[in-house]
Amino acid sequence: MERLVTQAHFARLIGVSRNTIVKNSKKGIRFKKAIVEKDGKVFIDIVDGILEWYGNADLRKDRGDHNAPELTAKKQADETILPVAESTAIDRHFTAMTRKVEYLKTTGQLMSADKFIREAFQMARTTRDNVLYAPQKASGEIKKMILDFTKRTFDTSDLSEASLDSVDTLTSDIRVFLTKLLTSELRELAEANIKGRV
Repeated sequence: MERLVTQAHFARLIGVSRNTIVKNSKKGIRFKKAIVEKDGKVFIDIVDGILEWYGNADLRKDRGDHNAPELTAKKQADETILPVAESTAIDRHFTAMTRKVEYLKTTGQLMSADKFIREAFQMARTTRDNVLYAPQKASGEIKKMILDFTKRTFDTSDLSEASLDSVDTLTSDIRVFLTKLLTSELRELAEANIKGRV
C-alpha cells in the first residue's frame, strides 16, 4: 500500500469525515509531521498520520471509543472469517450461479437490459399503431354491415346515390369515433402506467 494518501482516503481509513481531516491539517492541531505537500496537493503519510491522529487526540472531547477502534486479531477474525463448510458452500453457490448466467447468455435465454428495453419499446409502439389502425381496417366491414342492414330493412329500389353517400359518411364517422375512443383509452392506460411507477 502507498504510504502517502489523500486526505479523503485517510479520513475513510480512520472513520471520520474529510472535512475533519482538512480542518485539523490546516490548523496543525493533530498533524505535525504527517502532512506532505506534492505538486500543490496535500497528502498524508499513513503511519505518521495514524500515530499523530490518535496520539494528539484531545481527550477532554472524548465522545466514546470511535476515535480509537479496538483492532484485536481475535475480534477481527471472529467478524470476518466464516467456518470452512459455510465458506465452501457460499463459494460453490456463487460458482453455480455464475455458470448458470453464462449458460443462459450462450443459449440466448438471457439478454441485456438495454436490448430488452429497446425491444419492449418497439413492441409497445407496434401494438399501439395496430390498435389505432383497427378502425381503418374495420371501416370496409362496417360499411358492408350498414349496407346489408339497409337492404334487409328497406326496399333496395329506394336506395339512391345519395343514400350510398350517406352510408360512406356514416362509416367515416364511426371510424373517426373508434379512433378517438382507442386513442383516449391508450392515453389513460399510459398515464395509469406512469402513475404506477411513481
